Amino acid sequence: MKEQNFTLLIRKGFFYLMLFLSIQSKAQTIASSTFEVGNIKTMLNADGRLFESDSTNMFYAPKSGIVSSMYAANLWIGGLDGGGQIHLAAQTYRQSGTDFWPGPLDTITASEDSITMALYNKIFPIRKSEVDSFKAGLGISANILNWPGNGDISKNYSKKMAPYIDVNGDGYYDPYDGDYPSVRGDKMLWFVYNDVFGQHEEAKGSYKLGVEIRASVYGFDCADDTDCFNSFFVHYDIYNRSLYKLNNIYLGTWADIDLGYYADDYLGSMVDLSSFYGYNGDMYDDNGYGSSLAAQSVTILQGPLADSNDGIDNNHDSIIDEAGERVELSHFMYYNNDFSAMGNPDSVQEFYNYMRGMWKDGSPLTYDGNGYGGNTVCNYMFPGNTDTAGIGTNGIALPEWSEVTSGNTPGDRRGLGSVGPLTFSPGQKITFDLAYAFAQNLQNPNDSLSVDLLRSRIKNLREKFAKDSLGNCLKTASIKNINVQTKRLIVAPNPAQDMVTIQLPNANESYNISIKNMLGEEVFSAKIKNQSNYNIDLNHVAKGCYSITAVGEQLYSSKLIIEK
Repeated sequence: MKEQNFTLLIRKGFFYLMLFLSIQSKAQTIASSTFEVGNIKTMLNADGRLFESDSTNMFYAPKSGIVSSMYAANLWIGGLDGGGQIHLAAQTYRQSGTDFWPGPLDTITASEDSITMALYNKIFPIRKSEVDSFKAGLGISANILNWPGNGDISKNYSKKMAPYIDVNGDGYYDPYDGDYPSVRGDKMLWFVYNDVFGQHEEAKGSYKLGVEIRASVYGFDCADDTDCFNSFFVHYDIYNRSLYKLNNIYLGTWADIDLGYYADDYLGSMVDLSSFYGYNGDMYDDNGYGSSLAAQSVTILQGPLADSNDGIDNNHDSIIDEAGERVELSHFMYYNNDFSAMGNPDSVQEFYNYMRGMWKDGSPLTYDGNGYGGNTVCNYMFPGNTDTAGIGTNGIALPEWSEVTSGNTPGDRRGLGSVGPLTFSPGQKITFDLAYAFAQNLQNPNDSLSVDLLRSRIKNLREKFAKDSLGNCLKTASIKNINVQTKRLIVAPNPAQDMVTIQLPNANESYNISIKNMLGEEVFSAKIKNQSNYNIDLNHVAKGCYSITAVGEQLYSSKLIIEK
């Protein structure tokens, strides 16, 4: 067994060495950010990749350790145009390139220039405590000041970009007018990306979709709510910026669940809870969780709105085409880290087949065994006993089916949960909410205890989300002063053209002067002392709305409008 594990380790190491070398030679640098919230510590990328950044991965659960329960995750989208051509973006590890790039799309031409891509090649953080302090009159933090609420309408981008509360209703984000970011959870990161900027290299042969994806990832720090404390959340707003309607669209949430040691895992689905999950395939996790076995899930908290009158019971409530019906988990597939008919997809057709609940070669998923070549077509791999109503088997009740009952050898699995089919019209927005819940058995080496805890946690999360009560603490958190005491900086003229003068409150004090655009890009900086008034040449600065700050013993700031 040890020799087998060593061989698997060598193979996995070689795969990721090739992945790393490929990325270094082919891919541009994409901004990434570490995110620590609740009991999870992970990393994200401005092109939509979750939990890994090129050669490094991180989904530490619990956050105090160095063991990851997931290697990577991403959003897949695919559908057909009016001529039946596949439009699809499905990124995994970027070993073949990329299908997504940072930044929004021109709402008229569905294009993006390199300048905009560079400006949005970042991840924007915000905390609830910052917003609470701002609303209490305790100052403006840099994150609030530089929140990218406004899109560049001169380039035909959406007027409103990152979510915010528009206090005065003027349609323009300006914290000096009382506006502030709209925060999910206790901590949130926001970024925007698209599938248009370059050629699709992962889903080979794919036409572009013309989608703009805005992601809000968030979590909760309140340990009283153990369900939320051990989970990580993602909200997607997906826009069709193209000029054509896409049919038979599927949204897929792809995940490489590696519970510590990658090569001894099983996967399963919970059909009644719109989830799929990973758990240990033996009684000990080598070089990982050991005997304190863990389980990790990917859950659809709220799927997109179903097409009207599509004749499908999309939310599995035995009612067809009710008003406001949303799509629950439609299919769950898994595949192995190999190149068989049940292995890694390579072409656009193979990606699309997986999203529709088929194998790479177009064979249907069948109930029992390894899911290939059986007699009963189904929608969900390894549902255990969670589909007693036969949702995935056209109403046929069948015995329990799992990797355990099939006698499978544990291995290195990838999972894909998908929702669809949908119609996606030009200008339409689709919303999609996910949770990544973690559970660990700290009592004895028994996988079922971790999975039972995970199932309870998922059920609670879905109920709380439906009631808008995620993260509710038993104790009320106090408003925190985040050490930002902002005072008004006097600038004139404002609006300005070629020159602006700032009035400093103490001529004997040193100040760091900075001017930033609404994306947080610094366009001017200086360090001054012994001046009561300071003139700034603006000839090199483009017209627009900026923030100007003077930082000494206190922070002084103002909005600056530049007209040319």
